Amino acid sequence: YWVGAAGAAQDASEDTDFHAIQLNRVSVTPLQIDLTQYRQLVTVKQWLK
Repeated sequence: YWVGAAGAAQDASEDTDFHAIQLNRVSVTPLQIDLTQYRQLVTVKQWLK
């Protein structure tokens, strides 16, 4: 899964994803992406009443 466009390595120094891929290794990065628009929750709750 790619969060951004896959392309040429920008920085392939040690301990980067690009470095791992160049060595035919797997790069595992724990991600937490929260795109919730918390300010809009009140409005949405009103719509659902």
